[in-house]
Amino acid sequence: MVYVEHIDKDNWKSMSKDSHMTVFLEEREPDMDRIDYALLAVTEEQKIILYLTCTEFDKNTVYWNHGGATPPFKKTVKVIQAYDAFLHKMKDMGYKNVIMHVRNDNKSMLKLAARSGFKIVGIRVNEKCILLEHRVTIEEWLGNDRGHG
Repeated sequence: MVYVEHIDKDNWKSMSKDSHMTVFLEEREPDMDRIDYALLAVTEEQKIILYLTCTEFDKNTVYWNHGGATPPFKKTVKVIQAYDAFLHKMKDMGYKNVIMHVRNDNKSMLKLAARSGFKIVGIRVNEKCILLEHRVTIEEWLGNDRGHG
């Protein structure tokens, strides 16, 4: 079973640097992203599967800024379960749309996004990488039988 914990932005600041280092093995300053809240997916034993930072665009739309899986859970079924749990949380919070960007060379995340019902709706290019903009509506996700479990 996967549980979702909602972390307010102030509490996330104290956790973000260590969380990012654990997942990506690189430093990221806590003030780098402006977020509204973060989500943690945790096991029954309270082990963190992955984290996700979120920014509300409007009352219907949330942007998933940044996140990743912790080393013990990378490329496991727990990550798939965590994304499903996050989408359930978005539904429970009343969102209708979820948007995120995925690097075009992040094959694992591209597969996970497609499996979770996200569709590519745009492209962003910068000097470091190409980002594919993904979107899923909660209605589409529910119609894909992902939201019924």
